[in-house]
Amino acid sequence: MDFKVLINNPTLAEKVKLEMTGADLIGFASVILEASKKQGEQEGVKRATERYLSKKETSEMLGVDPSTLWHWERRGYLMPVRIGTKVRYRYSDIIKKMEGRA
Repeated sequence: MDFKVLINNPTLAEKVKLEMTGADLIGFASVILEASKKQGEQEGVKRATERYLSKKETSEMLGVDPSTLWHWERRGYLMPVRIGTKVRYRYSDIIKKMEGRA
């Protein structure tokens, strides 16, 4: 039986007794570490390729006044990233808002 089936089905997990050898446990840990490493690398690439826009660029792209961006930040609708004294908006967040995704 696949271990993921047990994780996703708590009722079934209560009825199953697992026995593992040390080698099984080491193999399982290796699979988890490899998956975690792969996910971390993918997120690192995503962050490295993320594009950031200024307030002016963002307000022009969305067709709103810059003060609207301030109001949206206060409401938690579109949160900027602060780098020192500069305020930037993630391009991916803007696209999500334009597509109607939260």
